[in-house]
Amino acid sequence: MFMANLLRLLAGGIGILLTAYSIFFGILFCGYFRRKRKFPAAKPKTRFAVVIAARNEEKVIGDLVDSLLSQNYPRELYDVVVVPNNCKDRTAQKAQIHGARILECTVPVKSKGEVLQFAFSRLMQEGDYDAFCVFDADNIADPGYLSAMNRAFLKGARVAQGYRESKNPGSSWVAGGYSIYFRMIAECVNRPRAAWGLPVFLGGTGWAVSCACLKETGWTADSIVEDCEYSLNCILRGEKIVWVQDAVTLDEQPLSLRQSFTQRRRWSSGMLRLIPWFWSKMIQNIRQGKNLVWHLDAFLSVSAPLIQTASLLPGLLCTAAALLEGGKNSTSAFLLCILIPFLLNILGTTLMAVFLACIGKGYRKGLYKGILTYWVFTLSWTWISFLSLFRKMETWKEIQHTETVEKVSQKLGEPVSKRIFS
Repeated sequence: MFMANLLRLLAGGIGILLTAYSIFFGILFCGYFRRKRKFPAAKPKTRFAVVIAARNEEKVIGDLVDSLLSQNYPRELYDVVVVPNNCKDRTAQKAQIHGARILECTVPVKSKGEVLQFAFSRLMQEGDYDAFCVFDADNIADPGYLSAMNRAFLKGARVAQGYRESKNPGSSWVAGGYSIYFRMIAECVNRPRAAWGLPVFLGGTGWAVSCACLKETGWTADSIVEDCEYSLNCILRGEKIVWVQDAVTLDEQPLSLRQSFTQRRRWSSGMLRLIPWFWSKMIQNIRQGKNLVWHLDAFLSVSAPLIQTASLLPGLLCTAAALLEGGKNSTSAFLLCILIPFLLNILGTTLMAVFLACIGKGYRKGLYKGILTYWVFTLSWTWISFLSLFRKMETWKEIQHTETVEKVSQKLGEPVSKRIFS
């Protein structure tokens, strides 16, 4: 039948695109085996403002401020600035008690990007800083974070992303899935990109930008995925975002599937909105002879929600084609195109989870739940991306953070900092 053949042809075309996508990132991953880039030792010179946009974070903000004020970096060379916004709790008071400077947000804001725009503008008017570091209130910073960023900036970096680790990998299977995912981003994406000389993407927290760069590029990233938006802006302008592996941040992961669903819908929706904008700008740049590889890599990365959705189609189309032909081969089509790939996907993602749990910084306890259910985590993301195609999230939604250092340490049976930072 014509329609059945058309469906198979469409499935084949999508399969070719997915294969090309996989080959590109397979080549990219080969950079994992190249020598890691290290920034040479340097004296502390960079003056930082550590900026924390905080909304209703009184339970965790103190732990972050404590970790930042305990840096192995001269205290006179940095300030910790908390920017409370839309708070209904004692975030500002808690942060101030722990020693942070409070910068009251005096303009209406609806997203983290808008808070950062306000904070950067105000702090740059003071003229006392060389660079800004950005953290989320639920984080913990490695004692050597600022020293690592200082080395990178003195070597010429103007925008940099640190190593994002998990604070609570064993708190739930969802938190475990996130922990494995961010390990994958660090070790299988950022590390190879750095080895190949490609820019990385900002990861929401634990990143830094020089004031000189901000004066040139401005900060207009006010979408619900401000990190991705600013990353694309940098790439379009030829500004390389470098990866600083030694600048480690512990990030609290969502505990429930409902929280995770909200967060990942925001990520997918925000990236989908950026695709047409970036596509038009990318084509203009390529026509002008600007870096093709940088733009291609960035476009494939921001298109991840489309790729995830497309991965559902070949099996469904082939099964539909068999049904249109009278159902004679529908069982075989279902087995070959849906069930067997599904089982192989479970096996592959589980093995990947085991690999990721064994590399990088060691996870000593509690990650088994995340390893065994990582296939659920990745599959659910595919359906989240599919949903986001038709029902995009328009506004930033708050996710409550409750995993304090004391609470996580009790679960681990040892100080949380010892697991990662020792």
